[in-house]
Amino acid sequence: MRKRQPRVIGAAVRHYRAQLGLTQSQVAEVADVAQETLSRIERNKLAASLDLARRLADALEVKVDDLLSARRLPPRRGLRPAEARLLAVVRRLDEPQVDEVARALRLLLGLGVTLADQKHGVQGHASKKE
Repeated sequence: MRKRQPRVIGAAVRHYRAQLGLTQSQVAEVADVAQETLSRIERNKLAASLDLARRLADALEVKVDDLLSARRLPPRRGLRPAEARLLAVVRRLDEPQVDEVARALRLLLGLGVTLADQKHGVQGHASKKE
C-alpha cells in the first residue's frame, strides 16, 4: 500500500500572504500560531493540520480549497516594502474609509479631484494669492 503524501500548502500560504502585504508575524497572530511554525509551513518543512489550514485560510481571507488546490499559482509579484506597509494599513479599513484615504492621497499628491470626489463635496487645491 502506497503511503499518501500530505498536501503541501507552503507556496500558497506565502503567495496569499504576500498578495495581502502581510508579514509572517501578522498572519501568525491572526491564525493563532507561532511565527516559526508559519515559517516552517511556508518553507514546506512542516505540513499543516486541517485545523491550522482553516485558520490560515481565514487569516489570509481565502478558502481552504485555495490553499490545498493543486492548480498553479500566478507568478508572484512582489510588493515594495512601502507598498506592503500601506496595503497592510488600508486593508483594515471599511469601504468609506478607503475612499477617504484614496481622495486624501490624490489631493496630497496633487493628482486632482475626480468626478466621484466632487459628488462627495471634495474641493481641489485652492490657488494661493500672494
